[in-house]
This record gives sequence, C-alpha cells and structure tokens, in this order.
Amino acid sequence: MRSALVEAVGEEKLRAIACKLASMAAEGDVQAAALLFSYILGKPQAAPNPDTLDLEEWRLFDAQPTVAEILRMLLDNVSFNSALEAAQMHMMESFSERVKLDKRSFPTHEVMALRDKRSSQKRKPSAPLGG
Repeated sequence: MRSALVEAVGEEKLRAIACKLASMAAEGDVQAAALLFSYILGKPQAAPNPDTLDLEEWRLFDAQPTVAEILRMLLDNVSFNSALEAAQMHMMESFSERVKLDKRSFPTHEVMALRDKRSSQKRKPSAPLGG
C-alpha cells in the first residue's frame, strides 16, 4: 500500500507535503508537529518503572545464552577433522610448553643427583631408572 501511495502521489508531491507539514509544525500547529514527530521520532516509550529496573535487567541477563550453550553451538558446527586437527595442535603446543616448564622447574643436574632407591648409589646419566 505504501508503494501504491507513493506511486499515486509521486515523490515530488510527497516531498512537498512533508515540507508543508514541517513548516506548519514550525509555525506552531500542534497537530502537525505531533504527526511529524510520530513519523520522524516514532511513538514515545513509557518511562521505566524504577521499582522493576533490577528485575528487567535480570530478565535481559537471563535471556542471554550461557557459555555452555555457545560452546555447544560452536562444537556442533565444526567438522570432525577440523576439531581433531585443532585438538592435536593444542596438545602438541601444550606438551612442548610442559616440557619447557619442567626443564625450568626441575634442572637436569638435580635429576642426576638423585639416588637410586635400591642401591643408594648415584645413578649414571646413561643408566635406566630402577623400577
């Protein structure tokens, strides 16, 4: 219906009517101003109730998806091969990081200084650990 009205009136006449409405509103015509504002600004919203602001905020927060829901959606849309590839890369990175951390927190010279529990002797670096 809107396109039929624009077609019947024409874009130039519609623009002229809008300009006339704006000038009438500027001259103090309250009805013209109300009509103009209703189309330009939209209907005014009701003022928020200060007693229910916290409740409304909670409802908005509660309507948001949880982290688990987001992860589930993401995982449901990932191909098995892509997930496997990412997991393997992460495991390799994680392993190499753990090795680096272990070297920093447990130096090799301390390992060599450990005594074998059975013989109470210092273990040679090339000798296997006793089990």
